[in-house]
Amino acid sequence: MSAPLCLALYAALLLVAALEDLRSRRIPNWLVLGVGVLWAPWLVAAPEAGGWPIALATALAAFMIGAVLFARQILGGGDVKLITVVTLWAGMEHLALFATVMSLTGGLLAVAGLAWQRYGWMIVPLLVPLRPTFGPLRPVPADRSPGVGDREALPVTLPYGVAIATGGLAVALQHLKSI
Repeated sequence: MSAPLCLALYAALLLVAALEDLRSRRIPNWLVLGVGVLWAPWLVAAPEAGGWPIALATALAAFMIGAVLFARQILGGGDVKLITVVTLWAGMEHLALFATVMSLTGGLLAVAGLAWQRYGWMIVPLLVPLRPTFGPLRPVPADRSPGVGDREALPVTLPYGVAIATGGLAVALQHLKSI
């Protein structure tokens, strides 16, 4: 398999993972497995992919950190697995790029989620066709603002797979420059 084909399939799987996370708030295992399995032919095809032991160690460290975040219910299991396999592709040479793009995109998603939580009732008529995407359409009542522990006032969950996929696509673009 050629290096450009590996990158194209990798990018396609990341896009599907992002869309699936948007749609259902889940990242299927077959997508994560596909991204991980594609890494092997990439190692064979890519001229720059020589640092595989370091990439494996980096991915293991990412998984261990992700497992702690999963145990604290900060990240979902699919997010942890997707971060792990994308870290394989990033290796040490592109890890900072991946982490930066993923974090910035996640921050934008968080701001959008907060805006939805606070002002969503104003734009509900525009988003009714997207109802499964944005979770339950229960705006915060006007007579109270959401509290920190108030689960009824927090209907929005973040599709962090979108942020992970965006970081992974940035890595793919860096790899594309080098082939």
